[in-house]
Amino acid sequence: MKDVTDLVSVGTGEVDGEHLPIYRCICGTQFESWNAVLGLYPEDPWVCPNCGVRLYFKMDIKVVEV
Repeated sequence: MKDVTDLVSVGTGEVDGEHLPIYRCICGTQFESWNAVLGLYPEDPWVCPNCGVRLYFKMDIKVVEV
């Protein structure tokens, strides 16, 4: 498992339970909103149609004092 968060562009704040739109893959291929969707489970990754990279997303919860 390799963290490639800084190499992609995803829809922040747009998580739909178990899905997250990806706008740019690590290879640079761009997608329209919700036309390419990452899943939450590593056993069912999204596969880029251009480069074949397999991606999924993980969520972290943070509690912040204001």
